[in-house]
Amino acid sequence: MILQNQEVIHVLLAASILLAFARLFGWIMEKLGSPRVIGEIGAGILLGPTLLEWLLPDLWRFIFTGVLEEDLLLSVLYWLGFSLLMFISGVELKLEWKKEYSRLTATLVLLTTTIPFLTGIIFTDLFHWEVFFGEAKNPLAFSLVMGIAFAVISIPVISKIFFDLGISHTSFAQINLTIAGIHDLFLWVILAFATALVHEGYGSYSLLTPLITTTGFILSFAWFLPNLISRFRWSLASEENSLSSTMILLWVSVSLAGLLSIDMMFGALAAGLFVRRVENASVKTGKMVELLKKVSLSSFIPLYFSLVGFQLDLLHHFPLFSFLLILFLATLIQGSLVWLGAKWMGQTPLTSLNFAAALNARGGPGIVLATVAYQAKIINQDLFAIFVMLSLVTSWIAGTWLRYALHRKWSLMKEE
Repeated sequence: MILQNQEVIHVLLAASILLAFARLFGWIMEKLGSPRVIGEIGAGILLGPTLLEWLLPDLWRFIFTGVLEEDLLLSVLYWLGFSLLMFISGVELKLEWKKEYSRLTATLVLLTTTIPFLTGIIFTDLFHWEVFFGEAKNPLAFSLVMGIAFAVISIPVISKIFFDLGISHTSFAQINLTIAGIHDLFLWVILAFATALVHEGYGSYSLLTPLITTTGFILSFAWFLPNLISRFRWSLASEENSLSSTMILLWVSVSLAGLLSIDMMFGALAAGLFVRRVENASVKTGKMVELLKKVSLSSFIPLYFSLVGFQLDLLHHFPLFSFLLILFLATLIQGSLVWLGAKWMGQTPLTSLNFAAALNARGGPGIVLATVAYQAKIINQDLFAIFVMLSLVTSWIAGTWLRYALHRKWSLMKEE
């Protein structure tokens, strides 16, 4: 079935407006010293039910509901941007272990992974958050998602902050990215377990099957296939078809994940891990990765983030007190643990505070968690909004503090 002209016009109009506002607000936030993702999601919030539908309902309906199932057509762009975000997250996943900082890295990985995660689980039992259950009404899956929300760290956001500040080459940046990479790989496995609980139930066999499949799938793309390609020195693509080759790899990985009943986010993440390993093995993939990153970060990913904000109705589905409680506890626990761990490892109070700020940013992964949990019906729309806003506020805090520290000419680490 081919869309009619009027349907195409409406979809392109809606997508163009969302992307234009996302780029504009992202640029404004960047000029103000904050991560672009805040402005991109903010654009969607302003164009969605929170503001535009409330102020100008007729105009909103004309743009975003002008044709039948326009929301489904926009959701294709939403999932495309989501898959590209996870792909780039896989590409940027840094697991290079610096031996001179091994004790510091290991300590912070352990502290940020275990205690905040367990705190999130205990938190749900103490406060009885059944009101935020999704349609699946699975208490264990819900508790696991809450644990991830307390612990998750944003690789894309802190990587972008470091790049914008010109400190990507520093040991401080590399240590943070290594911690976030190891940390989030563990949490994604837990998320796979939570979604398996919803789809498969509590049976040990039915739960082990998707876990083993997901783990094997990621390891195949992150280790076995790159080693095989580097051994035979195969080239993935020539310069003239580099972008198409990368997209084919991404789509095949996502499709294969779907055929194996694995969430598409792991297919996209595995493709990114594969490309990173192949790139490290000196196969010529750098140009196609950079080209795809430029296209994605300038169009599809901002559109995805704006569509995330577009889904929020902060007038009717945003419990402010619950958000402030989660924000306070999650930030306090994660930040305190990082500060104490870094201080225990011999870092200065200021350096420890810098680590605490950077490792508190939840950004893209926090939004991915909200997306996956909401789509799996583990959480409802209210908690979806809380998770998104938690990601925005913590990312803003991280970017603002590090920019302020550099402006005051403070050293991020005592060794640098």
